[in-house]
Amino acid sequence: MRRRDFERIVLQALEQLPPLFREALENLDIQVRWRPSLGELRRAGLRRGQGLLGLYLGVPLPSRSNTIHRKRQQSN
Repeated sequence: MRRRDFERIVLQALEQLPPLFREALENLDIQVRWRPSLGELRRAGLRRGQGLLGLYLGVPLPSRSNTIHRKRQQSN
């Protein structure tokens, strides 16, 4: 399958998600890659040659919300 075709399928799948899930993905950068980098494999606890179908890099939403809340309290 060509990368362009796969990217189109990914976009279609995202568009078909229920609104609640699409809204939760609003500030995520979703990337389609042919292969993960060695660093991404390490972060996922995998070795070269093992499959990686998805990887989230960032602060989990509950932790992010708590951090924002604490920063607001400190600034008041």
